Amino acid sequence: SGAFEHSRNETLLTQKLQDLATVHLQHELEQDTRTKVLETSGREHAAQQERNFQELKLEHLEHIRLLECRGEIRIVEEAEQVEQASEENARLRLLLARHRAVGGITADAVQSKLEDHILRLRPHCRWGRG
Repeated sequence: SGAFEHSRNETLLTQKLQDLATVHLQHELEQDTRTKVLETSGREHAAQQERNFQELKLEHLEHIRLLECRGEIRIVEEAEQVEQASEENARLRLLLARHRAVGGITADAVQSKLEDHILRLRPHCRWGRG
C-alpha cells in the first residue's frame, strides 16, 4: 500500500508538472503573439509618421517655392518702377535743360516740380519706403 501511494503521488506530481508545462507554454505563445502585434503596430506607426513627415516636407517646399515666386515678381515689378522713374527723371532733366536754355523757368518752380515727382515715386521705390 505504501508503494501504491508513492506511485499514485508520483503520477499526480507528474500530471501537475505536465499541466504547469502546458500552462507555461500557453503563456509563452500568448506573449509571443502580443509581442508580434506590438512590433507590427510599432512598424505601422513608424511608417505613418514617416509618411506624415514626407507630406509636411513637400508642403513646406511648395510654400517656399511660392514665396520665392512672389519675391521674384516683386523684384520684376520694382525694376519696372525704377525704369519708369529713370525715364521720367531723364524727361524732367531734358525739360529743365530746355527751359534753362530759353530762361523761362525759375529755380523754385523746378525744385517744386522735382519734389512733387519724388513724392509721387517714393511709395514705389525701395529706398523711399524706409
